[in-house]
Amino acid sequence: MSSYFNFSTSWGFIITTPEIRHMDNEELAIQTLEAEVLTRVPQLCSHEFPTTPAFKRWRKFWIMKIFLLRLRSEDRDWPGIINWFAERGITTGNDALKSLWTRGSNEVLAMERAARQYQETQLLEDGTLSFEPNWDRIAMLMRDHGCTENWTPEKVKYAWHYGASALFPHISLQCIVIGGSEYVLEPPYST
Repeated sequence: MSSYFNFSTSWGFIITTPEIRHMDNEELAIQTLEAEVLTRVPQLCSHEFPTTPAFKRWRKFWIMKIFLLRLRSEDRDWPGIINWFAERGITTGNDALKSLWTRGSNEVLAMERAARQYQETQLLEDGTLSFEPNWDRIAMLMRDHGCTENWTPEKVKYAWHYGASALFPHISLQCIVIGGSEYVLEPPYST
C-alpha cells in the first residue's frame, strides 16, 4: 500500500511534558505521543492552546489520527495497530480505529488543500506570506474542501503544529511574532 502522506523521516521518542502527576494512563500516553509528533514537525512555535476538557478530548483523537496515518502508511495491519496503541496505554477497538483513520485521512487532505489554497491566495493578493497565518480562514476553507468536522481556528493551528505540517513540507505556514516568544526554525526543505 503506497501512501500519499510523507512519513520518510524517522520518528524519535522523547517526553517533554514535565507535569505528569494527576493524570490517568491514557492522558500520559497521549502526551507521550504528542511529544513524539513534535520531533517530526518542521516548525516549532510556542502557541498557547485551550485547556478545556472538550479541547483535550479533541486533541487526544487528533494525535491518534496522526499516528494511525503513520502506521497505515507503514503497511501495518489492524491487529498490529491495536497492539501498538495498547502498548502505549491506549485501548480501543478495530472499528473505532478504522473510523478514526477514515476521518483523519479526510481531515488531513482537506487541511492540505485549504492550506495550499490559502497560501496561493495570499501570495497572489499580497505577494508575500503574513507573519501569522489566518487560522480562521483555513478552517473555513477546510469546510469548502469537504471536511465535515467542526474545525475552529485553535484546532487548525494545533493540528498544523502537531502533525499536519510534517505531512506537507511543500506548504509553508510560518508563525513569527516580532519581539514576542514565537520563533521559526527554517525548514530543512526548499519550497
